[in-house]
Amino acid sequence: MAASHPFYRRLNQLLREHGFDDFAEAQCATFYAETMGRPGLPPGIYFRLLLIGYFEGIDSERGIAWRAAANGVSELDMLRLSTRSSFGGRLAVSRSA
Repeated sequence: MAASHPFYRRLNQLLREHGFDDFAEAQCATFYAETMGRPGLPPGIYFRLLLIGYFEGIDSERGIAWRAAANGVSELDMLRLSTRSSFGGRLAVSRSA
């Protein structure tokens, strides 16, 4: 495995130190159903994916998912995912997936 990119490592550290995931989950809690449909991405991971898209100049959710899955290590570290995540290697970012 290649080492993760220093930019994403530092960004991830800052997000963790400032409680980004707890904040994002609290803000989005009313939009997540407990029993309906398949489980969605946790809000912290979803917004981290959008950050990757912003920094990499990717303007589609499918493109962001492809980029995160293709590059692996630095983005997966940032997303708090392992290569054997519960998502089965398929990131469904799109709202229509």
